[in-house]
Amino acid sequence: MEELRNLILGPADQRLERIQYQLDDPDPRARDISRVLSHAVSLGASRDSQLAHALQPLTAKAIRDSIQRDRQVFVDVLFPVMGPALRKAIATTIQGLIQNFNQILEHSISMKGLRWRLEALRTRRPFAEVVLLHTLVYQVEQVFLIHRESGLLIEHVVNTTAVAQNPDLVSGMLTAIKDFVQDSFGAAQEDTLDTFQVGGRKVWIEHGSYAMLALVISGNPSVHLQEMMRDALDEIHVNQSQALKSFGGDTEPFEETRPTLNGLLQVQFKTNDPKKSYGLWIVIGVIFLLIGWGMFHWTAEQRRWPRFIDRLQNQPGIVVTGINQQDGKHHVYGLKDPYAPEPSELIGTFQLSPTSVVFHWEPYQSAFPEYAQQRIKKLFKPPASIALVFDKGSLQASGSALHQWIVDSRRMARIVPWIDQYKDAEVVDIDANLERPDSVSLTLEEQTLYASGSAPRQWIARTRLAAQSLPGLTAYNDAQLVDADLQTWESLTQAINSAVFYFESGRNALVPGQEHNLQVFIKTAQQLIALAELLDRPIQIDIVGHADQNGDEAYNQVISRRRAQTFADMLAGADLAKTYFSVHAAGSEDAMQPDMDADNHAVNRRVIFAVRSGTR
Repeated sequence: MEELRNLILGPADQRLERIQYQLDDPDPRARDISRVLSHAVSLGASRDSQLAHALQPLTAKAIRDSIQRDRQVFVDVLFPVMGPALRKAIATTIQGLIQNFNQILEHSISMKGLRWRLEALRTRRPFAEVVLLHTLVYQVEQVFLIHRESGLLIEHVVNTTAVAQNPDLVSGMLTAIKDFVQDSFGAAQEDTLDTFQVGGRKVWIEHGSYAMLALVISGNPSVHLQEMMRDALDEIHVNQSQALKSFGGDTEPFEETRPTLNGLLQVQFKTNDPKKSYGLWIVIGVIFLLIGWGMFHWTAEQRRWPRFIDRLQNQPGIVVTGINQQDGKHHVYGLKDPYAPEPSELIGTFQLSPTSVVFHWEPYQSAFPEYAQQRIKKLFKPPASIALVFDKGSLQASGSALHQWIVDSRRMARIVPWIDQYKDAEVVDIDANLERPDSVSLTLEEQTLYASGSAPRQWIARTRLAAQSLPGLTAYNDAQLVDADLQTWESLTQAINSAVFYFESGRNALVPGQEHNLQVFIKTAQQLIALAELLDRPIQIDIVGHADQNGDEAYNQVISRRRAQTFADMLAGADLAKTYFSVHAAGSEDAMQPDMDADNHAVNRRVIFAVRSGTR
């Protein structure tokens, strides 16, 4: 059985051992993979783009690491390709610019050029456009690369001087015209439309296996242009054959064809007989004139420059410490007071170019009186009622100012280094002079003094007179100032008018417990009478007695008058003159509460007051 097992399973066991050996040892596995790796990569690349996407990060990292290690390798690899391409592009651009410039320059200073300038003025066209129309043999304005089978636009380039329409619409139009000609004239599939003309422009078409070229041309092109079209189309078919075969609308792979298509944007101008052209000599003469004018201007500037420096050095507030010339410009170094005039403003008076001088200033504070005076005004912020005079380190202040400004100015004068002495004996302290109460706020705006808040009438009247004599002030405004005596008058009057005293039933005696209120009332009445005398106002306090509705009205009149008279006698006993009081009886009229119970009766047995005043 063992021999039978070896005969049957022996080869399989040997293969399994060989496979296990290959799995355990990486060297044989690597050799096996290397035999099929290139074929596997080729199959993966031809099937889809998944392999390319998977290898892209690894390739990018390898290139980045290689550049970081030694970028010269990449420079050596790319130089043979990029160098000629860059040189060709730059040379072509410069050649086109020189050609256009030569055409315009040659014809701008000749009799023919003068006629063309008149034509440009008459037709309102740019002079360069008129020159182009008269000297241009032909110009390729646009180049279209169109897929032959689908008619879709693959790539499109346009000359910078041409006006391009929607390239997709133009491509569709060309395809439609080609199909229309073939269908209308029964042409075979291999018969093609090679050229047609629209207005002053020709359209040349060159057909290839998978694509066709269409050139929009103005003027009369040479036969050499057709050869260039065939060469360009052949080059595109060779380089983009796979992309053209599988074209489905994606134009990104054909970005590489733009240099080839740009090479077809040809321009050819007419050549002039050099014997009939004097433009070169005129240009040479103009150049010499310009050189002479430049020399004259340079010489004049060299003479003006020392005068400008001398003026700058004598300007107060400016100290020139150094002058040199760098990169064709004058550089001036020094110190400048912020209040000194800008040197750039002085340049124009000497007819110097502002761009030819560069200033390098460091700030400093000049002792020049005019600038010092401006600096003092900025630091001290004096009101318009104050005059400041600075001379030789001494600052003199005069006029009127609020107390806070006087304190601040003295503190500022001590910390400013270039003020040696500060004198403010001629400054009037407005707050102290007017004896401003705490309830009054004073402000200065220009030369007007504003008062707000509240103050006694006497202070208001006295201040109106005193403000007229304050130096530096032209007006005094107290429209926002409230008369405090009037406020007190209103407060005392309201206190008396709201006072009520209650009496016992059937008697003219006060209900016990009102002694404190009586003393408060007497003091209030004394204050009101004194204020009336101060304000020169006549005053009369009515004492009105009331009774409840018990008993008849005649008795209620009697008892209410007795109550009023009793209260008047109490006030007279407190040294209040009887002339200020009048007694009135109201009886049971004007009851405060209906007499429905004992409490309401007590409320109606009262004395109330009314202050009457007027003006003399």
